[in-house]
Amino acid sequence: EIATFNGRKNRTYAAVYHLNDDKWIQLADQDMPFIQVSDGDNYVMGSSDEPYLRDITHEGFFQDWYLVDLETGERTKVAERISNSSAMLTPKGHRVLYYNDKNWHVYNVDTKQTRNITENLNVPFYNEDHDYPSQVPGYGIGGWVNGGDAALIYDKYDVWQIPLIRGNHRNITDGKGREEKRIFRVRSLGDDNMFGNGDDLLLTSYHDLKKNFGFYSAKINQEGVKKLLEEDKKFTFVSKADESDKILFKREAYDEFPNLWVSDDWKFKKTKQVSKLHMDLKKKWNWGSAELVDWLSLDGTYIQGIVIKPDNYDPNKRYPIMTYYYRFYTDRLHDFNEPKTNHRPVFAQYVSDDYVVFLPDIRFEIGRPGFAATKSLVPGIQKLIELGIADEDKLGLHGHSWSGYQTAFIVTQTDIFDAAVSGAPVGNMTSA
Repeated sequence: EIATFNGRKNRTYAAVYHLNDDKWIQLADQDMPFIQVSDGDNYVMGSSDEPYLRDITHEGFFQDWYLVDLETGERTKVAERISNSSAMLTPKGHRVLYYNDKNWHVYNVDTKQTRNITENLNVPFYNEDHDYPSQVPGYGIGGWVNGGDAALIYDKYDVWQIPLIRGNHRNITDGKGREEKRIFRVRSLGDDNMFGNGDDLLLTSYHDLKKNFGFYSAKINQEGVKKLLEEDKKFTFVSKADESDKILFKREAYDEFPNLWVSDDWKFKKTKQVSKLHMDLKKKWNWGSAELVDWLSLDGTYIQGIVIKPDNYDPNKRYPIMTYYYRFYTDRLHDFNEPKTNHRPVFAQYVSDDYVVFLPDIRFEIGRPGFAATKSLVPGIQKLIELGIADEDKLGLHGHSWSGYQTAFIVTQTDIFDAAVSGAPVGNMTSA
C-alpha cells in the first residue's frame, strides 16, 4: 500500500512538445493520468480509472476514455465506465473503436456521435464461455482495413470485416469457424495489423472440439478460407524473415518437443525441421500418450477432458488416477509438458510410475464455483471408471490456487477421492 501510494504521489504525466511553435502542451494529469500513444497526427487517447477506484474490490476495473487534442490538450469524453477493453483510435484518426456492453461501438471524431456496429449481426461478439462474476469481455480485433475505414473484429470463431464509416459488413471466414467449431484469428506478417483491399490474410486455427491447430488463408473483401497446414499437432507462429518470405514456426505434441520449423513462405507448401531437441523422450520416460474423453456434467452440460495413458497401457487393467485441473485444460491436448521440479505435478513422472493422468475441463456457475466444479468433475471420474480405466479405490485430486480452493470444496461434497492436494487455496472467500 505504501509503494502504491508513493507511486501515485510521485507520478509523472505525459505532455507533447511542438517543435515549430516552441510550445509544451500537457496531455495527462491527476484526473486523467493515462495516455495511449497512436500513429495519428491530431489526437491521442487518454483514460482515467480515478472515478472507479472504490469499485475495484467488488465490481472490477473500469475506465473513462477521452479523445485528447495534441494541439490544445482539449479532452472530449468518448466512453464511460469501460471494462475489459481499450478505446482505440483508428490509424487515420477519424474514428474511435471500443467494446462495451457486449457489443462494439464506433465514435465519429467529427460529429461526436456514437453507434453500435455489431448489435444487428446474428452472432454474439462477447465471450460465450464467460462464467466469472465480472463484466463479459469481447474477443478483440485482428487489425484495420484501409487505415481504419473498417476493422477486423472477432466473434468466438470467425473474423468479420465491419465498416466504421460506410459499407456492408462481411464475414471474412464465411461462417466456417462457427460451422466447424474452428477458431480463426489473424496473424499479421508485418509490424502492424494494417491491411488493404484484396490483401491476403494468414489465419491461425484451433479446433474447439478436436483441439488441433493449423494455418489457413483468407482475403480482405472476400468470404471464404483455404487450409494451408493442419495436423493433430500444435503449431505456433514465431516470425517472418525481414528480407525473405520464409516463416519460422514451432510444431509440438504431447509426445513431441516444440522444435522449430521453417517454411519457404506463408503458404506452408514446403517445410523443414531446423531444430531437433529431445527426440529421444520415450527412451528416458514411459512418456505415454494423450487422448480426449467426454461426458455430461450433473447439469447435462457437455464437458471434455484429457486422459494421459502410459505407453504400455493395458486395457484389461485399472489404474490409479491423478486428476489435475483448473478451468479449461483440453486446449493443452497437444502441448508438450516439460518435466521440471516445481510445486505442480510432472505428468511424465506420474505416467512412468504407472498412473493415468486426468485433466478435466470445469464449467462454472456464477456465485457457485465450488458446486459447479463438483458437478463437472465427479461425472468425469465416473466416466473413467465406466470405461475401465480408473481404479475406483485409487483416485487422487490435485489443485493449486483457484483449483486449490475447488479441491478444498469438492472433498466436502463427495467421498469419491482417496487422496487430495489443495495447494495455496483460497480458504476464506470473505478475506481473500
